[in-house]
Amino acid sequence: RLMVVRPDGQGEQTLVQDVPASWPVWSPDRSQIAFIAPSGYGNATGRRLFVVGANGQNLRELARGLRPYTWPVWSPDGRWIAYTVEGMTAGPYVQSSRWVQIVNVATGEVRDIKPDPQSTAFGPTWSPRGDRLAFVVRGMPASATVATDGEEGPPQSMESSIWVITIGTWEMRPLPVRSVSDPWRLSWSPSSEVIAVWSREDSSFQRGRIAL
Repeated sequence: RLMVVRPDGQGEQTLVQDVPASWPVWSPDRSQIAFIAPSGYGNATGRRLFVVGANGQNLRELARGLRPYTWPVWSPDGRWIAYTVEGMTAGPYVQSSRWVQIVNVATGEVRDIKPDPQSTAFGPTWSPRGDRLAFVVRGMPASATVATDGEEGPPQSMESSIWVITIGTWEMRPLPVRSVSDPWRLSWSPSSEVIAVWSREDSSFQRGRIAL
């Protein structure tokens, strides 16, 4: 359930009782709360995005298929919510596929944000004015490892890049950044044209680094 409490620990109040809730995030004007309902773990359609008023009224479901362990991200004007969804790709090697979506809070309109069908996209972060969204793209390399039986094995590495989409025109482009490798998480400064990039090599969390 979703609850609120004052910083002094008083005034505890239940806003949502019948829907399991995780990753609550306030809207910029503090009038609504977005959260993920993690019911149906293992079933992508079971992970749903909800919004509810700060008074517990007007509970609405906006999207399904969200990736677990990631949180919804409000645009600065409160019009859109960005999030990462997850599904399974078919083929000789079944793999998890991720991409970014944004949903219009008022209308429920959903848009897929993914430059290429063969790539994955995740980690959305909004520009200070909310006119752009930055995210990480990981693309499949052209070559694959050849197994000892002569069949192709799954790719062993993936190249990462930082992309930006302009809201309204929906134009997507990669940032021409050569000095930052292996981007994994992004955080756009709320007051300037600066993006903090957390990078990590392969699957190691111990060799991470931060660049601007």
